[in-house]
Amino acid sequence: MSDQDRPPWSLPVGERLDRERAEQLVTTFRDEVIRVGRALRRRMAAERPGAPITSRLYEPRHLLEPHGYTRSDRIHGIGLGHLVVGGGFDADVVPVCVGWEDGRVYAVIDLKPWYPEPEA
Repeated sequence: MSDQDRPPWSLPVGERLDRERAEQLVTTFRDEVIRVGRALRRRMAAERPGAPITSRLYEPRHLLEPHGYTRSDRIHGIGLGHLVVGGGFDADVVPVCVGWEDGRVYAVIDLKPWYPEPEA
């Protein structure tokens, strides 16, 4: 993908995330991260009935702290939120991410991307 074809939220390999791109990411994908998070919550509630589930939607400052973020060629996407399922030593943290190349929002379950079905 050429630099001219890249959306404003995109981050080429080797570049450091700046405030402008962090804001673009959060603004562009907020609604989809919420949708995927809700679908993920339903799935986790079915898989672990009775387990507490909490969630967090990241703000631009979360993407920039504490040391910033430089894109690696080994990293498919960046986390824009997460769910915590369970508590204590039994807790699972499930990130909700956006892919750098395709702009698709997904959760990472057992180290694999999970894409919920689109809502009708």
